Amino acid sequence: MGDAMKRSTMTLLALVFAGCTANPGANPSFGCETDADCDRGVCYRGFCVEGGMDSGVGPACDDSARCFSGEASLRGVGACAEGCLQDVDGTEMCVGEGAPSEETCNEVDDDCDGTTDENFDLLQDRNNCGACGAVCGVGLECCSGRCVDQSGDALNCGACGRDCAEGEGCCGGSCAPLDQPDNCGVCGNACGPGQTCCDGACVNPQTSRDHCMTCGNACDAGEDCCGGTCELEDAPACTACDPTCTGVDTCCFGSCADTDSDPLNCGGCGIACGAGELCCGGSCVANDEANCGMCGRTCGGTELCCGGSCVAEDSRNCGTCGMTCDAGEQCCAGGCVDTRTDELNCGTCGEMCRASEECSNENCCPAGQNFCDGRCRENSNEYCGSGCESCGLLSGCNGTRCVGL
Repeated sequence: MGDAMKRSTMTLLALVFAGCTANPGANPSFGCETDADCDRGVCYRGFCVEGGMDSGVGPACDDSARCFSGEASLRGVGACAEGCLQDVDGTEMCVGEGAPSEETCNEVDDDCDGTTDENFDLLQDRNNCGACGAVCGVGLECCSGRCVDQSGDALNCGACGRDCAEGEGCCGGSCAPLDQPDNCGVCGNACGPGQTCCDGACVNPQTSRDHCMTCGNACDAGEDCCGGTCELEDAPACTACDPTCTGVDTCCFGSCADTDSDPLNCGGCGIACGAGELCCGGSCVANDEANCGMCGRTCGGTELCCGGSCVAEDSRNCGTCGMTCDAGEQCCAGGCVDTRTDELNCGTCGEMCRASEECSNENCCPAGQNFCDGRCRENSNEYCGSGCESCGLLSGCNGTRCVGL
């Protein structure tokens, strides 16, 4: 017997046991698509049935026929719905009632204790972060219902709720001041030899007019910083250099500088590169994928330059450093997408559905259908909506979910 015939037979038997009368007048297989196909009664789940109190078609049973065989305290609580008294083969039975079961994270009070999903902490559960079934990606933790990278999140540094103080950054899961030579301005931005960190930028205290010898010690107008001392621009100390300045070294404000690589004297004395820039060949360049952390170090095609290091572009660094995707999303072509429903990235990045198709549960299906139980299916009481929900006897599919009849 084919699968379709088996389902038809089982559905017909279910209708009979539920107290429904099948009407074979419409066609030889008792099937129907609309009420107009039935000589009498209505079309219910592909069969002509005569509606009644016990048929599951039309209004629910009246108060006198309502029943519940479980504990009285559970009646009408959560999943423990009332049923209807029906005559099944001469025996009166309570049909359609609910019973308590183990609580799962599904926004339903399964165990009928008056509390929904009480065993699941949506604020900290990595497998249910912010919503049931929302799983945090590798390396991410659930904090306040949001998947975060605790190694770089200043609001959840190393642990949920650990907020770094003003002027600190989250560097490798620990709060660290961003005014130190190892982390100057941003995590991992290390100052070079002879430099110190002032106002989030690496400077040479021997030559910096704004930070001469110490941070914040600015020279007056008409003065230069020569050897850590503010001197008038025409002072001898600013013109005499150590005679060892040879080759690529240039005398700048009383100190030898390599203008090919010195970010404070890049291409010439006093030409300072901006924050986060490198001096490469006498030109200031961005510290990016072409020169990541040092001149000439290039990142791969699927990598980003973050903190002077090449890192993979993934759900923790999607498109830009530190851009994390929400739970259930993947990083595709620099953007966070839900591959369960995205027609341009269905199931995996770059997998495009046809113009006449929609992405359902990571598979391309004809418009209006959902991928359920291994193949694309029309909306029905057996497979309702994208969640492939099976509607009960006293409910029907409205196209997206099961609703009470």
